[in-house]
Amino acid sequence: MDRSTNIQYLKGVGEKRAKLLGKLGIFTVGDLLRFYPREYTDWSRVTSIAAAPFDEPCCIRATVDHKPRGAKVSKAMTIYKTVATDGESLMNITIFNSKYTAESLEAGEEYLFYGKVGGNFHRREMTSPLVERVTTGMRIHPIYHLTAGINSKYIEKLIRQVLSSGDDYFTDCLPLSLREKLCLMEFNRAVREMHIPTSEDMLNEARRRMIFEELFIFQLGLMKLKGNRRETTPVSISRDFTDEYKGLLPFEMTGAQKRAVSESVSQMTSQITMNRLLQGDVGSGKTAVAAALIYTVVKNGYQCAFMAPTEILAQQHFRTCAALFEKTDIKTELLTGSVTAANKRAIKERLKSGETDLVIGTH
Repeated sequence: MDRSTNIQYLKGVGEKRAKLLGKLGIFTVGDLLRFYPREYTDWSRVTSIAAAPFDEPCCIRATVDHKPRGAKVSKAMTIYKTVATDGESLMNITIFNSKYTAESLEAGEEYLFYGKVGGNFHRREMTSPLVERVTTGMRIHPIYHLTAGINSKYIEKLIRQVLSSGDDYFTDCLPLSLREKLCLMEFNRAVREMHIPTSEDMLNEARRRMIFEELFIFQLGLMKLKGNRRETTPVSISRDFTDEYKGLLPFEMTGAQKRAVSESVSQMTSQITMNRLLQGDVGSGKTAVAAALIYTVVKNGYQCAFMAPTEILAQQHFRTCAALFEKTDIKTELLTGSVTAANKRAIKERLKSGETDLVIGTH
């Protein structure tokens, strides 16, 4: 078995469950091992019933007094109740609809109960707790993203099955010299610690390794993009219209806005494609800067596309630009998913013919 092995061939999967796992993006053993937990619950820190905080997740080690008794309160609801003790205090255990959990509890046996404690100071209560045997449960438990028909324990079981071989499934992309210099965990060990943490410290080291790799690869990608910037025919801006644009505004642009516009116009005329990030707080006037560049470019004979991540934001930008350019000859169109097919064709024709100067829409 290697990381390219189809998930279907793991013990306990099969064709039906493989399709369910596919909904989570898990198709191979490698996909499974890279399907990291979304969070963790620490069952290694056990508290007594009396010291358990109200309405906060905690782990309690207690002995079941009697087999849970079920009471059917409706066709769709059965409630099971029992009592557990840690030798000093009692705690009511209430389980909704989980016959499997209720039947797994035996009188006189000790278990770990994980959940939020309610009730009062006279008698604590835990409702629908997670339950584990003491021998296997006192550890950090991974919690995974789920889909219908797949629970977190099932995914953990599959991962343990794969990791039980002791094999290394990945080649570490970071050189040993870099790992030693930065005290980074080896990748295969980090994968194991992400899924089966041996301690909180080791889990944090594994997370640190994964975060570093993600940022490292992202940075390499940015460097590659920067190195691949293509020389292009510069935009021919014979005249800077930003002063004229400022006259359209009902306010005075700030020094930072003016500087951003000036630098952007200058860079657009260079031989290198411009990729520029304009950063500012909400309401700081980023749209006004973008509109200044649009105005200057359109006035120099070009067309512009203004893209937004959502339709609501695209509509907002359309209203802003339409109001700004109302007294000019700039023709503005809105092109989003809600525009009818016929109108989309008409807008595209006007763009093609040059009748439309500015189109605002979604990605």
